Amino acid sequence: LLDAEGLFTFKAYDSETSLKEAVQTRVLETGFIFSDDLSKKIENRDTRDFGRLIRSPATVTHGMAAEVVFAKLLHRASPQLIDEIVRDSGLFQGNEDSVVERIQELYQTYDDQGGTYQFGYEYLDGEEPLATGIPLFPIKGLTAIFIMLTAWIQVLDQYRDEAQGIYGAFAKKRKKLAMVLAIYIPVFIMTLAGFAFYLTQYPFPEAARELVYLMGYGLSLSLFLLGIKPFFKNPVAFAALMPAVLLGSLVASPVILDMSSFIKNLSLLEKFFFPSYYLALSEGKLWGGLGLLILALLGLILLILDPGIHGRKPEK
Repeated sequence: LLDAEGLFTFKAYDSETSLKEAVQTRVLETGFIFSDDLSKKIENRDTRDFGRLIRSPATVTHGMAAEVVFAKLLHRASPQLIDEIVRDSGLFQGNEDSVVERIQELYQTYDDQGGTYQFGYEYLDGEEPLATGIPLFPIKGLTAIFIMLTAWIQVLDQYRDEAQGIYGAFAKKRKKLAMVLAIYIPVFIMTLAGFAFYLTQYPFPEAARELVYLMGYGLSLSLFLLGIKPFFKNPVAFAALMPAVLLGSLVASPVILDMSSFIKNLSLLEKFFFPSYYLALSEGKLWGGLGLLILALLGLILLILDPGIHGRKPEK
């Protein structure tokens, strides 16, 4: 496996802890842990606790990687298995050696031709696939980006809506709620679109869990962006931040690729960008959920403290 060429590259780790850390930090997409007595289990045909698979929630390639690994295991174990099956069957008494040799020759022939159990692939143009650690499609990262852009654009629309006096029809106590809903409803629709895409990539329980995370992420973004809006009197200034935040999110956050494994201290910079918190929460990291909660509470406090949101008069 360490010398295998193709879509996946493999690396050996000395301890289970270091392997799990590599998967959690997205240095690896998938990890395989095998028991020390693996050869003995194969010899005894004991499939219990044969091995464990750990994976990052962000990957969609774990199934393909598992096929590659177990195809290689079968290739290594096949001579021993053929020998045991022939000798234990009792059908070739006196001729076991010649039968084993012949079957192994045939197995090797078909294995070289791709006719036995193994996993392989090629592009339609016949090109050899290059090894890479990049997921096939960073669905979670891009969904987080689209939700962020949707929330940002809706907050920009608030400037126009306030200038036109749209919220003047609401009672003072309901004005804040109306403004939040005006932002969050489009965000929620984008969240549902992301969930529909998740269903094509993940089992339903995992997709449903991500839906809950996305809803919390979208609500946190909506509250925070609306809360900081009064600090930007000019909508142009607020809009000018969007390209910078978008570029920073694509580079510093693990949206497409976790660059922190290549750039020192980038893991600190990523915490200044919204998608990082959702992606961290999706991978089971506590700081992701706490970050979204803090952003939501901060935005809510700013909304409550902003006097203009209660009675700002429309511009003529």
